[in-house]
Amino acid sequence: MGKKKIIISTIMTLYIFLASLIPVYAAGASVNSSASTGKVVVGNTVSFTFRVNSSQASYSMAYSISYDSSKLSYVGGSGISNGAMILSGEKSKTITVKFKAKAAGNPSVKISGQICAENCLNFSGSKSVKVISQAEYEASKSGNNYLSSLSIDGATLTPSFNKNTTSYTVELPANTESINIKGAKADSRASVSGLGTRSVEDGKNTLKISVVAENGSERVYTITANVKELDPIKVTVEDTEYTLVRKAKLLKSPNNTFADTEIEYKDVKVPGFINEKANLKLVGLKDSEGNVNLFIYKDDEFIKYNEYSFSTLNVFIENKEIENAKKNETIEINENKINAYKLDNTDYYYFYGINLDTGEESIYRYDSQDKTIQRYLTEKEEQTKEKDNNKENTDLYKLIIISLLGFIFLTYLVFLFIILMKGKKKSTKTIQNIEEGEEPVDSKEEIVETEIEEGEEIVEAEEEKTSDLVETEEDDDMYKILEETQEIKKTPKKKSTKKKGTKKKGD
Repeated sequence: MGKKKIIISTIMTLYIFLASLIPVYAAGASVNSSASTGKVVVGNTVSFTFRVNSSQASYSMAYSISYDSSKLSYVGGSGISNGAMILSGEKSKTITVKFKAKAAGNPSVKISGQICAENCLNFSGSKSVKVISQAEYEASKSGNNYLSSLSIDGATLTPSFNKNTTSYTVELPANTESINIKGAKADSRASVSGLGTRSVEDGKNTLKISVVAENGSERVYTITANVKELDPIKVTVEDTEYTLVRKAKLLKSPNNTFADTEIEYKDVKVPGFINEKANLKLVGLKDSEGNVNLFIYKDDEFIKYNEYSFSTLNVFIENKEIENAKKNETIEINENKINAYKLDNTDYYYFYGINLDTGEESIYRYDSQDKTIQRYLTEKEEQTKEKDNNKENTDLYKLIIISLLGFIFLTYLVFLFIILMKGKKKSTKTIQNIEEGEEPVDSKEEIVETEIEEGEEIVEAEEEKTSDLVETEEDDDMYKILEETQEIKKTPKKKSTKKKGTKKKGD
């Protein structure tokens, strides 16, 4: 019996020793799994996060990701497999992967692996999501767009609140400038706007509260708040009753061509605007719906003010008849209706307007296709403009012609002066040669040809100078002309009778 115990003890000791030489894979690791959303629509993406936790400081980890490829497709992240990841003594490691939903269903993403220190610990985890179609998603959204309550501090709504009733009224005392609207949405997934402090003015105020359900459907609750006005001034314009606005803060200047002013109406001063160039005074009139519009006040009458800005052109359109217009039509510009005229069968309309920058009144042409406006010149204005242009062109042409003639005349004078100077030098040289006894030109024809080349004016000048010195005929010898010229020089105004002699050699 004793020997048997010794043998058993020896075997156990040997088993423990051998076991210590073999790595032990303990089950001491855990995984926390999560998804960015529990429900995803086909076509959208979803991220899965796996946090691997170990009870010991770890130095390496290996893992792999598996998923249903018929429902999901891998997009990116830490990767779906890893052979050996080096760690730095961490006790946890996070793996994140992203997938795109391909088809409806409940796919799962699984992770498994080992995290190792002295011992290697196995781990595994998974996370599933619900993939739905777009139609299922829309059907799953809440359509609740009701309010569960609605009230105003210090005032009573009429009728009493009911979630199915969307229109209410409330009467407020004079000088009320704001009210506090309270309410609550029936569905926490819905959104609401229009609650809280709201500004009000004298007369009718329309206040809206919007409730938008999760599926995008909207329900609007409307409160009409009537603020009592002290001593209202009523006026009637084209069979419509208005209230004259007496608070400047309710009015807004149409543009920088108008300045703030006070306008007197039946011994009462009210705020308004003035454009001195166009001689326009504007006041505000409020209709029964609480809408404030500007009107021109002139000669105890009110005319609705319509201003239209085309680039930098600010024009007030007048309701004034245009002569020779074919027909009168009502057109809409900037959501306002005006009377306009047609002069031809085109898309152009015409009306009188005042340029608010210059104060000038003109006919303007409106292009209903391009939505543009320009000043239109009447036939008389066109003729006047054409006449002015013709006059300017005529004056220009005259100036050009006069300048051209002056240049030609000046050029002629310069040229004539040059010719005369050359002729004078030539004549002086010829006479000087004769006096010095040099051999003259062989014949008169050569002289004429030479003079023609230098200009007919020189020939005429030479003939005039020599006509008083010599008398000759066309066929006379040039030497006789020269001799007679010498005799004449010796005895002026007496005809020479000396016989013709022979030419001495060397003369």
